[in-house]
Amino acid sequence: MAPEDKLRAMHIYIDESGDTGFKFRTGSSRYFVVALLLVDDPIPLHQAVHDFRLSQDKPEAHEFKFTKTPHEMRQAFFRALLPYPYQVRAVIVDKQRLAALNLRSRDKFYDYAVRLPFESDVAAIARAQLVIDESFKGKSRQADLTTYLQRELNAGAVKRIAGVTYHDSGRDNLLQVVDMIVGAIARTYEKGDGQYQRLFRRRIQAVQVIPAQDAQ
Repeated sequence: MAPEDKLRAMHIYIDESGDTGFKFRTGSSRYFVVALLLVDDPIPLHQAVHDFRLSQDKPEAHEFKFTKTPHEMRQAFFRALLPYPYQVRAVIVDKQRLAALNLRSRDKFYDYAVRLPFESDVAAIARAQLVIDESFKGKSRQADLTTYLQRELNAGAVKRIAGVTYHDSGRDNLLQVVDMIVGAIARTYEKGDGQYQRLFRRRIQAVQVIPAQDAQ
């Protein structure tokens, strides 16, 4: 039996909040947040979002995005997902404290940041299907990112990433879920407002701040 046969395959949806710039005096965000949504079976969560959309009298084409969703609907959205199994991993990069000058390139920094949440218990991932918003930076950059992730995450004996696909977030309910999640986590660090993150705290497998915060 191959090592990966002992591990369950999963679907992983990824999104980020913040920008990859380092010009803080002219508006670059301090934090760059990457979140992973991990599910064994995406169908129940997809249906849950579909049903919630109907309950809010939204048209089928309505896309849930954290930044465009009002307070009460944000709360109701996360509560509607409570009965469903999923896990969240996130990394918050404090760019102001990031000393590595070689990461000041936007593409290098993005690749570095996207890889980080996979490093938490990476041994539990095998044959995962990774889904990214298709609006990401054009076809050429998508191909580069796909090659990078497969090279970095499949370097060992186990094939961690079986495939990388790019979906239209307006038609993919789980990309909308991870958008809501990463927006909630980013708000916790950017504004000190953790009220939304607390609504799915039991689903959080790991949250890591990079560089590590100093002990108090």
